Amino acid sequence: MTISNVGGTMQNQYADRSPYLLLFIAVVLTVFSLSILWEFWAEPFLFSTLGEESNDEKWRYVYTTSFFVVLSLILPTWLLWRKEQTSLEMMENLSRAAAVYAQSRDGIMITDHKGRILSVNQSFTELTGFSENDIVGNNPQILRSYQHDENFFSQIWEQVQTEGSWQGEIWNRKKDGELFPVWESISEVRDSAGSLINYVAIFSDISSIKDTQKKLKYQANHDALTSLPNRNLFQELLEHALQNAKRQSDCLSVMFLDLDNFKHVNDSLGHHTGDLLLQEAAGRLKESLREIDVVSRLGGDEFLILVEKVHSQTDAARIAQKLLMVLDSPFNINGRQLTISASIGISMFPDDAKTASILIQHADMAMYKAKERGKNYYYFFKQELSDRATQRFQVESDLRHAIQDKQLVVFYQPQYSLSNGRLTGLEALSRWTHPERGTISPDEFIPVAEESGLIIPLTEWMIEQAIIDWKDLVTNLKSIPQLSINISSHCFHMHGLVSLVKELIDRHDIVASHLELEITETSLMQNADRAFNILVDLKKLGVHIAIDDFGTGYSSLSYLQKFPIDTVKIDRSFVKEIVHQPDVATMVSAIIRMCHTLGLDVISDGVESISQMAMLTEQGCDIVQGYIYSQPIPPEKVTILLQREM
Repeated sequence: MTISNVGGTMQNQYADRSPYLLLFIAVVLTVFSLSILWEFWAEPFLFSTLGEESNDEKWRYVYTTSFFVVLSLILPTWLLWRKEQTSLEMMENLSRAAAVYAQSRDGIMITDHKGRILSVNQSFTELTGFSENDIVGNNPQILRSYQHDENFFSQIWEQVQTEGSWQGEIWNRKKDGELFPVWESISEVRDSAGSLINYVAIFSDISSIKDTQKKLKYQANHDALTSLPNRNLFQELLEHALQNAKRQSDCLSVMFLDLDNFKHVNDSLGHHTGDLLLQEAAGRLKESLREIDVVSRLGGDEFLILVEKVHSQTDAARIAQKLLMVLDSPFNINGRQLTISASIGISMFPDDAKTASILIQHADMAMYKAKERGKNYYYFFKQELSDRATQRFQVESDLRHAIQDKQLVVFYQPQYSLSNGRLTGLEALSRWTHPERGTISPDEFIPVAEESGLIIPLTEWMIEQAIIDWKDLVTNLKSIPQLSINISSHCFHMHGLVSLVKELIDRHDIVASHLELEITETSLMQNADRAFNILVDLKKLGVHIAIDDFGTGYSSLSYLQKFPIDTVKIDRSFVKEIVHQPDVATMVSAIIRMCHTLGLDVISDGVESISQMAMLTEQGCDIVQGYIYSQPIPPEKVTILLQREM
């Protein structure tokens, strides 16, 4: 029976007015009887006791009788009207409930207290495919999907019985057998006496919500470009694989793969071509591994690979070599043949680490070592890599504090003219005395500073500190040596270098020509056009420019004519071999002659022997510096040196 049927039955019931007619007649007769009783017995008796009645009293009898007659008519009428209004309100409520029941987009099912289905709405039949004739009289078990065990349903009915209702997610079955998820609520219905009479179940299909959740979960765990698992999913899969490996005493391998020189593809052919190449590379990697193995893309040109049940480094090496060979074959991208290589770092469980994050970290370290070996190479993790990384991290952390706490100092190495032996300049060099580790070599902390970005605040501090020291040192000197300061590649190309130098010159009131900035040859070659503009702006300030480590960057000598420079500084690696390698001596001689032709001074760095100094003198070198004259010294020793030399 549907709610509309119930409403129709009630309407017919309330249309039957016979009980109210009988009530009306009973009330009229009762009131009329009371009025007769009052008129002919009670009132005469009362007034006979009080005395003879007057005319006014007779009229009062008439009024009283009339009142009772009118009352006998009005009271039943009002009672009937009130009952009718209540009936109409109930019918309106039932009509509204029937409309909601019929038009609701949620499926609604009503059962009796024993669970037999009494009624379903139209949405129920549309959602499940069961018609009203199919479902009425059956048990709700007809919808059971068998995706939940008995304990699940026991908990539902326990909550319904204790709390009166339950709601949650459940899988149901349609008439055609298709399973679909719903969000369902089940409630008890009790009468005024508190007895259970019905259960009402209301549910909505959440298939679209589940599909959306599934898509979002996929997107959150997969790389958008290659559809490979991303780092988050790889980490989960690796954790699961580690649990299995520990349980079964198996080994596994994590490989960190990075494509070599992939940036050149993006820079020269565009990111679209680079993306297509990444997709092809990802496909090859996945196809070359087993079903149980996992290939993941971290981003850029980096991939993580999980290889389970690897019993030795030999097995892992064989797989890594296979991956390198797979990538070595040319790629056909938009009709263009592209060839790439890769570097692979390998870590093994349980030998190298026992947790997912450390295995990935160790594989990453090994990958960088593979690149150092020449690329297109694989390398197994070794403990010294971790020790070195830990040490580097400690140096970076300590260096950050050293810059803030001013633990660094500036030392100065003298530069001498080969023609007259006089002191011509001082090169500023940073030195670090650690409060616990003592003196830390620049070869240890300068590379860390460059990799971490600390080289910028370090250089800014050093330039200003060197200018402050130099200004104090040269006060009252007749002949003033030049101050040379190294500028790293990071600092040279940063925005604001020219402004910083100008601001320091103005603040400390020094002659700009007394300041020489040493720029490495590789810095100039990174972006020649930008480098040229920076050098022009620095020259406008009046400072001198020197090319440091000349010869190591393999730049053309024609750049010496293009760039606005004053001095060329020959790298110490050439000076070291100048006596024993005739080819090196010839190269140094050619550089010196070319520089002199262009009007440039030449400084040789790292001079440590008399024979080196003699050959440089013979070849016409202008200035030298090195341990043969002096190692870098602190400002207080520079004061003594200047008093003696100047």
